[in-house]
Amino acid sequence: MARLGAYYSLCPLIDQKSLLGVAEDSATGCVIVTLGKNMVIRYKLMNQKQINSWSSKEKLSSPVIYDSIGNQYIAIFNKTQLRIWTENDENLDKVKKIKFQEQVHCILPPKNGNGALIVFNNGVVEPLSTALETRKTKNTKAILASDEEIEDCKVVVHQNYTYVTIFSRKSEEVHYHAVPIKEETLPLKLKIAREQVNLIGHATVEESCQLLTLWSDGKMFSLPFLQEPPPESPGTLVNVISIVSTKHPIAMASLSSSHVAIYGADSSEEGAVVVIYNTYYGVVQSRHHFKLFASPPRLWCTSTSLLIAMTHNLVVVPFELEAQLLSALVGAHCNTAETSESDPDLEELHLVQDDAWAVNGEFMDTSSVDEVPESIKQQLDALKIDSCSQSIMVEKLILQLIEKESISELIWCLKHFSDVSETPLVLVLQFCLDKSDVIEKGGKYIELLNTVLSASFSDVSLLPFLRNLSFPNVLSLLEYLADGLESDNLDVEFKKLLDWTNLLLDAHYQRFLLSGDTHVKELFSRLQQITTEQVVHMNELKELLPLLQLLDKGKLPVKKSTFTNKLYSVELIKLY
Repeated sequence: MARLGAYYSLCPLIDQKSLLGVAEDSATGCVIVTLGKNMVIRYKLMNQKQINSWSSKEKLSSPVIYDSIGNQYIAIFNKTQLRIWTENDENLDKVKKIKFQEQVHCILPPKNGNGALIVFNNGVVEPLSTALETRKTKNTKAILASDEEIEDCKVVVHQNYTYVTIFSRKSEEVHYHAVPIKEETLPLKLKIAREQVNLIGHATVEESCQLLTLWSDGKMFSLPFLQEPPPESPGTLVNVISIVSTKHPIAMASLSSSHVAIYGADSSEEGAVVVIYNTYYGVVQSRHHFKLFASPPRLWCTSTSLLIAMTHNLVVVPFELEAQLLSALVGAHCNTAETSESDPDLEELHLVQDDAWAVNGEFMDTSSVDEVPESIKQQLDALKIDSCSQSIMVEKLILQLIEKESISELIWCLKHFSDVSETPLVLVLQFCLDKSDVIEKGGKYIELLNTVLSASFSDVSLLPFLRNLSFPNVLSLLEYLADGLESDNLDVEFKKLLDWTNLLLDAHYQRFLLSGDTHVKELFSRLQQITTEQVVHMNELKELLPLLQLLDKGKLPVKKSTFTNKLYSVELIKLY
């Protein structure tokens, strides 16, 4: 499961285009923001405070990066000058300049134990340490043409070989290069093109060495660029994306091998949207709306946050990637795209969507599913369009239904949805217990309480929430559970009643120990009696086990004949 947190502004921007870039800093949760052409500021994301800053009279031509191996900061000035400094340096103008013969595009930070890498405008890539030794000699082994411009570059590792991927553009032609750091392998060049459509976004998935491309017709393709033999562009169709507008360029950033962040104009052409898209399942897992769309879109990714350049602000959007659970995705996606023409690339996708789940080779009858109550149908459809996961949908719905005291709808939600987290479960339980006359009311209230007690839960996750229940409510619930344990007509499974009783005792055992209330003592005596009776019943069943096993095997026990031996008799005489 992936989700986006609440976004906030990190710092103001005078001009969105003047922002050179954002890079991760030495400490976790800190970033280096290269503002304008001569300002560098280090920020702590948690409190949006500046750690320190540097300025220079000369213009920066690349974002500042942190070299974790050398514990130093590196940047390019005026495209040919390199400067290296430490955190303690205050004036960048006093830092030594290192000049190169060729123009430098950027410096890439160390990765997987390798040192920093330098990328020249002609496509040549070298370790920074090597480039410093040979900087006075002009490199003639250009990879890119003189009129070819670099748009993006990343470091990837494949089979112990390190590559730098370069996304370049020459007029209308787009190429993707995989340049090895060592000359043990040859560089790779792929032409990225499709007929009658334009490329609007791309991202390199470093974990799986794949190039994701998004086109003006909404189709996303995946291309494994280091595969042998090299595949044909654009690769394999992933899905058709309809949540962003394909009339404008978009920004993409890889978060993991199966998650990609996408920022672009909203499909309604009103404002902007940032989403986390799961390429494995082909669904949007989380998204945020913004009032304005900044063009060209610019997006950076750290280990825990997305940073988006808006018109006048640099916005931080925290994200969280958890273990992928299919249950969190079922019923969480609704494809609202309407295609007027038949598309052969979508044929298999449509077949999958039209089929129903099969059990033992037979398809389920979808008409047997309970209909959605009319009172929540509109809200449920809106949550599906927002691509909320099932657990989030339930939580949002239940909060609204509790406020309206919609008992029937609450029962429907708890019975219909399978992924109900512990938070809404306890909220409904608290709602029932706050009704002091819930047991006397009966009917829907009792049915709602029984539905809560019958729901699946994790005892480890539920225990902290139960500690927040008031002590009178805990006693009321224990009495209700005791009534259920003594009853012959069970509305809740016996095991569920036992589980809830144990959890309540664990959650409030200190209060029970310190309480001297007569009512508490009577309740515990009652629970002790129930437990004793159950143990007796279990022992009786244990004695019946051999007989039941014989009956299960189809054997009847041989009844021994009883007779009286009259040869002698034994009499018991009480003398005293």
